[in-house]
Amino acid sequence: MLAVDLPGFGASDRRAGDYSPEALADTLVQVLDARGVTGRVHVVGHSWGCSVALAFARRHAARLDKLVLISGFVYEDQLLPLMRWSRVGGLGEVLYGLFYREAIGERMYLNFLDPRHVTAEVVDEVRRQLAREGAVAVALAAARGMRFGEHELEYRKVDAETLLLWGRDDRVARLGFGERLAGELPRVRLVVLPRCGHIPMWECRGETLGALRSFLVPPQKAEATP
Repeated sequence: MLAVDLPGFGASDRRAGDYSPEALADTLVQVLDARGVTGRVHVVGHSWGCSVALAFARRHAARLDKLVLISGFVYEDQLLPLMRWSRVGGLGEVLYGLFYREAIGERMYLNFLDPRHVTAEVVDEVRRQLAREGAVAVALAAARGMRFGEHELEYRKVDAETLLLWGRDDRVARLGFGERLAGELPRVRLVVLPRCGHIPMWECRGETLGALRSFLVPPQKAEATP
């Protein structure tokens, strides 16, 4: 299993570049090549990472086996006003410089049904990440790359077997968008987790792992696992 920190996020560098889903999908292929992975792979994306996973499916279908999209942020209708205004040259820099680091704790609460997940340690870690040099510029570049409306019709052509995993109480990528995506992807299964917000991997860990294991692990391997 490879857990990839995409350029600009996690432990990766915050350097200038193309942060569109299409460019990052191509980067994933470069990572696979560098690691000597030549066969088909399962690709799992969460939130905005789902747009990268879908770009991978569209651009590199021959490399894809199964696709998992968790709480996907993949439609033009999901973009916040700040993201839309970011496309205006000069204005985006001003808006992100002023507002992107504001109200971090309040924004974190939107991700969870259970507010106990928003601990001081979690908020402090997010602040540390946003304080890294280049972090705001990368966030702006990523927002400018979210041209979902240009590719939404292509979702219907994704032929990979796909699992959609969604929290019923997701306030960031609401369930209606998951149901919309389930109606467009050709080979799809939608699993809705009750009493779960936008980050099922934290809030509903057991149910999330169970759904992933059921979808990705062949029955004979699952039975042999102690």
